[in-house]
Formats: sequence, structure tokens, C-alpha cells
Amino acid sequence: MADASQPIGAGATAEAIQSAAPDAPLLWAKGEDGEDLIHSTEEDLRVMEPGCLTVLRGFSAKEFMYSSFAFYKAHPSALRKEILSGITLALIEVPESIAFAFMAGLGPSYGMASVVWMGTLTGFFGGRPAMISGAAGAMAVVMGNLTREDGPLRDFTREERVEHLMMCILLIGALEFLCGPFLCAFVKIIPQSAMIGFMNALALILFIGQSESFKICSLADTTFNDCPMKNHVWLHASDVQTWTTLALILVTLFIMWGLPKIKRFGIGHIIPASLAAIVVGTAIEWGIFRTVLLDQGGGTRTVGETAMLEAGLPGFHFPVLPEGANWRSIWMYAISLTLVGGVETVMTHEVVNSLLKEPPSSFDAIQECSVQGIANFLTGLFGGMGGSALVGETVINVLHGARGRLSGTTAGITMLFIMLGLAPLVRLLPIAVLTGIIWTVAVHTFQWKNLRHLHKVPRADAFIIVLVTVVSVVTNLAVGIAIGVAVASMWHVWESGNLMTASALVGIGAAPAAAAAVAATGEKNRGMLKEGRKEGGEEVGKENGSMKGKGGGLRKLYKVNAPLFFGSTRPMLRVFNYLEDPDDVVVDLSVSHGGIMDLSGITALNEAGKSYGEVGKHVTLVGLDPKSLAMIAKYPDMASHLIVPGLRQGGEEGWLEGYLGEVMTVGPEGIELGLEMDVDEPHPTEHGEVEVVGMEEGRQGEKRGKH
Repeated sequence: MADASQPIGAGATAEAIQSAAPDAPLLWAKGEDGEDLIHSTEEDLRVMEPGCLTVLRGFSAKEFMYSSFAFYKAHPSALRKEILSGITLALIEVPESIAFAFMAGLGPSYGMASVVWMGTLTGFFGGRPAMISGAAGAMAVVMGNLTREDGPLRDFTREERVEHLMMCILLIGALEFLCGPFLCAFVKIIPQSAMIGFMNALALILFIGQSESFKICSLADTTFNDCPMKNHVWLHASDVQTWTTLALILVTLFIMWGLPKIKRFGIGHIIPASLAAIVVGTAIEWGIFRTVLLDQGGGTRTVGETAMLEAGLPGFHFPVLPEGANWRSIWMYAISLTLVGGVETVMTHEVVNSLLKEPPSSFDAIQECSVQGIANFLTGLFGGMGGSALVGETVINVLHGARGRLSGTTAGITMLFIMLGLAPLVRLLPIAVLTGIIWTVAVHTFQWKNLRHLHKVPRADAFIIVLVTVVSVVTNLAVGIAIGVAVASMWHVWESGNLMTASALVGIGAAPAAAAAVAATGEKNRGMLKEGRKEGGEEVGKENGSMKGKGGGLRKLYKVNAPLFFGSTRPMLRVFNYLEDPDDVVVDLSVSHGGIMDLSGITALNEAGKSYGEVGKHVTLVGLDPKSLAMIAKYPDMASHLIVPGLRQGGEEGWLEGYLGEVMTVGPEGIELGLEMDVDEPHPTEHGEVEVVGMEEGRQGEKRGKH
């Protein structure tokens, strides 16, 4: 029977593979000669993307502009699809942008203007074609804290709070433009559990935020947004308006749920559900509630009764802050909103890549964030509330067949026409219909599947999901996602540290490794080899580690099987036996899958070397990767108590294999120790003989000794 510990090469027979691992399926079919039937040679794949500066140097604005025209020239049918998709999305965004503007404590024109600027600019210049941007609910729920009477700007008038928010939006644009690479890098380290918590919290906040639909202003001839909070009055169960509001919400929910399910004649695909809900809800409001039930007070609050909406796009306005402006709150919320918008944008970017089966591109994501920064800055100057990419609208756009840039731009231009010519109709829209639409968005945003499987996922991930959800609802989304990343990182460090394993082997050194390593480069003793110290029964000389005698002594080899970093140093230090180990100790990191990751790793090894040195022993470090060698070469004092032959030989190719060959020799019957950190004293072979052989042959001798 084949030894399961024997390595199985490419030329091994199928029987050998099956005998070594009976349950393992064959990876390759075998030819008559027993060779794998492989039709290509193995090639190294580029895992890391080229740097942004490298891509930027090869970027051509002319080619970028021409690529869009070339796309539609090659695909003329895509032009019609994208124009129709853009118009449809603009109609969908009308109620959503108005509802998000109200959530931010602003008038409807702020949300609609954001769609114009964000959609047009990011659609044409963004890094990811087919992405849709506009007023975003994730940002609106955070903005609302700035404009609330009981928020951090409570000492200012409503107009002054709005000016603070506009200045905040300008800073959001500047931060997004300047910090695009950081945002994309941050999103890379957000775990899936934190993303789930982020989406769940957003859904809950959107749902809770619509409670304002059940309030009215007690002051006559005052719009709801201009009404002081003390005059906001909850509707009572006995009020007819309460039940008419609920009725409109239920009708909207039914249409949003049922219309997409109608497959006959493609009605569910052609007619946007939100547009149908607006038409039906507005007809019920003005055809029934404000006629039949007018005397009973059955009419519900409309957009025009909530905030003023003037026809046209708001003009240029640089925010004017009052004396004693609260810059601390402005900067705090600008950073939070930049993070929230960046997360949603990069997440949307990844959704599009997944739908189109395209590999992710960090440069495209950074370009998208940078262009969104410019769009947010201009939005703040022209009466908009800013925004980010929209996941739901983007998915609809891609499913409609959009693949180019025209759909997003068309959505922005269509919204401009709506603001110019349809403002009087927009004022008639019932707020209850907008509430039903937002509740539908919240239901689709919440991760129901993950909630059902919460008890099946690892406990750490389940905890992070719940933690991010709760913290985001109680504070805001940016704080929640940041805490989620911090907790997940700490957990990962803890788990990675617990993966530390090591094995130990004692044999006879073919030559005193430390002396040979020092002599090879002619370096003087730098405190790593003590003058006149005995090594393996032979004296190490003062000059250049020269030896008196030829025999080798016992040598102990520690093989570390995990990267060394601040989370794994303590388990690693537990394996060393400073008093009982022989004078010659070698630490091999060739199978550590990363070597030394940080300062803590090399410091811990150096402390071990110091402890060995204090009892007259030395430690040689082998198997370092180029990154670890470069770190030690830059700061040699970090390894002052270690011998690093790879460093002294300048990282020559093949040095590790040659050095490992002389690190350990094992007799024909084997001199073996326990593995996995449990190290016992060596015991002699049955015949008491030692044969000087290389490392690989020594391993075979060890295995023969076991059988």
C-alpha cells in the first residue's frame, strides 16, 4: 500500500493517487503512459491589479470619449434601449428623490436637482457604464440629523441649518474626489457580514423614517417642512385622514408587489410599478378623498403641502454660513456621508460587475468615486442634496439591457425636463404614495435570506450582522460600518493567531550553520555569536566565525507553519525550549505562507534569539521571503540577536535550498521528535549510527525508520 505521507507528483498513477486519498476525485484524466492529459502549460496569473498611477499614465481622454460613440456605432439597437431605460428610471426616481429630500429635511427640488447633476455627470464620465446615480436614501437619513430642530444644529434657524448642510455637501464632493483610492481600499476590507448589517440598518431606517407621513402641521397656511417641530401633530385613530393615508399606502404596496408579476403582454416589464402607483394613488386622492370625503377631512398631505416646489432648476448659490457656524458638525457629517456614499457606490459597482460577469476594476471604481465627488460638489452649488450610486435603479437599468453611458445621462436630462415643465403636477402627488414606495424599497433592501440563516453562519459573523444593524440604527450608518470593520478585523487577528502551528526536528548538523553563514560573507561577529563559545562540541573562533575542528553537533530545526504577526507571536514563543534545546537552533519560515508580516513578528524572533544567546546558544533564521528580507535589511537592528544567512548572501537565487540541505542530517533509522509544538528530548537510533545526508534524503530515512 502506498505511503500516504509520500508526495504525489504529476506523473503518479491513478492507482497511487486513489490509494493515497481514496475519497479524492481525480483532477486530470490519465494517458496510456500514466501522464496527466493537460493541454497547456501552467502559467502564473496576475492577481494584483496594476497601480492607479500606472493606469492613469496610459489613460487617454480622447479614447475615453470616443469609446462611448464607438460602442453605439457598433450596437445601434442599444441606443433605443438605453434612452427608454433612462426615461423609465427618471420616472422611478421622481417619487424616490422627493421622498429622500423630505427625509433630509429639504424641499423636493433638492432631491430632483441631485438626479439631474449626479445622473448626467456620472452617467457620461463615470468609471462604470450602466450605473445610475442620484439622491440616495442612505445619505438622506444621515443628512436629516443636521436639519432637525433637535439635532446638533439646534441653536440655528432652519435656513441656517440648510446652509450648513449645503457646505457639508461641498466638502463631501471634495473628499470623494480626493479620497477615491482610500474609499475603494476601505470597501475592500469590509466583510460580508458588515455589508449585510449595513443593508439591514438602511432598510430599518428607511421604514422608520416614513413615520412623518402620519403627522400634520397644526398651523394654518404653513407647509409641513416650514412648520416648527412643536407644531407637528400625530394623526389619531379616530381621524379619517389616518385611514385614508393607510389606504393609499396599502394600494401602493399592492401595486408595487403585484404589477411586476403580470407577464401578460409584458405589462409588468413595460410599465414601472412606481409610476403606476403614482398615477393610481393620485387619482384616488383627488378623485375620491378630496371630493367624496372632503367634508370629513379625508384628504391626505401632498407634496405641495409639504414643501414649496418652484418650476425650473435651482440657480447657483454658494453656502453662506452664519457667524459662529458649527464647523465641527459640518466636517463630522461630511466624513460620515463620504464614507456612506462611497460604500454604496463601490457596492453598486460590484453588483454591476456581477450581473455582467466582468472582473472587478479598482481603477474604474476610483474613477466613479472621483466623478461622483465632482458631481456632488456641483450639486451643492446648484441647490441639490448630493447623492451616490443607486443599487436598485442600477439593477433595473442593467436588466433593461443597458450597457453604455447614455441611460444614466438620459435619466438626468429627463428629470430636468420634469422640473421645468411638470412641477405643477408633482405638487399634487400624495405623500402616502411616496411612503408606500419607500417601504417597498426598504422591504427589498432588507436581507431576509440572511436573517433566516443567521443561526447557521459562524457566530462571529452573526454577531457582526446584529451589531452593525443595531449601531447603525442608533447612531448612523457610517459609525455602524466602521465598528463592523473594526470588530471583524479583531476577530480575524484572533483567529489567525490561533492557527499558528509548528513542528520540530533534531539531527546532526553537517557543518556548524551559524559559523558557516558568517564565514561565507566575511562579516565580523555583531553580537550574534559570542567570542569563544562552544558550538556542537567545537570552538567558534574570534575572527569571522572560523572553526577549530570539523565535527558537527546536535541541531534543532523549528518549522513555523503560519505567518508571524502581532496576533501569532505569543503562541510561537511557546514552542521554544531555551534551556533544553541544543546550542544550534534553526527557525525555518519557508512554509509559513507569508513569513514575517510586521514589526511584532521579527521582534518576537529577536527576543527568542536574545534568550537563547543568554544561555550560550544561537538562532539562525532561514526561509524568509523577499519582503521579510527587505524589512530586516532596512532595519538590521531588529534582528541583532539572529543569524540571517539569506540576508548576508544578498538574496541569491537558490540559497534556501542549499542552506536547508546542510541544516539537518538524519540517520537511516531516524532521529525524530514530536510535532505540533510538543517537543521531547531526542532519542538515538536503534543502531546508534549517523549518516551525513541532505535534507530530502534525511526525510526519506526518517520515514523508513518509522516503518
